[in-house]
Amino acid sequence: MNKNFFLLSVSFLFITIFISTSLYASTTISTDINTDGNISIGTTTPWAMFSVNPNGIGNGPEFAIGSSSATHLVVTNSGNVGIGVTSPLSKLSVGGAGLAGAAIYGGGNTYGVDGVGTAYGGLFTGTAGIGVYGSGTTYGVYGNGAGSGVGGYFSSFSGYALITNSGNVGVGTTTPQTKLHVSSGASATTTVTVGELGLTTSKACVNMNASDGSAVSFYFNAAHAMVIESNYCR
Repeated sequence: MNKNFFLLSVSFLFITIFISTSLYASTTISTDINTDGNISIGTTTPWAMFSVNPNGIGNGPEFAIGSSSATHLVVTNSGNVGIGVTSPLSKLSVGGAGLAGAAIYGGGNTYGVDGVGTAYGGLFTGTAGIGVYGSGTTYGVYGNGAGSGVGGYFSSFSGYALITNSGNVGVGTTTPQTKLHVSSGASATTTVTVGELGLTTSKACVNMNASDGSAVSFYFNAAHAMVIESNYCR
């Protein structure tokens, strides 16, 4: 008998005994090892070296490491993968259940998601649901682009690329004082660009409300004079 096949058969025997006596003592689970050496649980037609068919195990997960109260790794019947969580709602949930519409969820004490790349620290694209949802006590999503790379790139085909539910947004500062706070530091000149520079087809206009709530907008004309209008620019 082939030595590798013998060892594989013995391993399969121990797996079968463990599952039938410890995990599913009250349920009949079919197990098989075919002529190709593929191992199956819950099916007689394994299509991989180790195949598990969850249809016969009730409401339990397809695969789990740890206990139901201290789960290290789990694969649910719906195909979601959880690390450090028992019932992952996202396709990949790490450190928390996540959201049902999210592809990846990261929950951490410091960072929800930490990405480092030479081109992009994080590239997240959402079409109908959420590309990445991160929840952390310090940062929900943290991206660091090495060298001249991009820390984070958000793109949406038919919606919003980035939404802040609450809080202030800081650019160049970790302590934004207003809804949008842009700073180059205490000893530097802060430069903000609106539109494409050097192009006559790219114009800039700012909308706001007056103190009574009425529409106000302003822009600069060709003579570099500020024009203020009582409507919103489009």
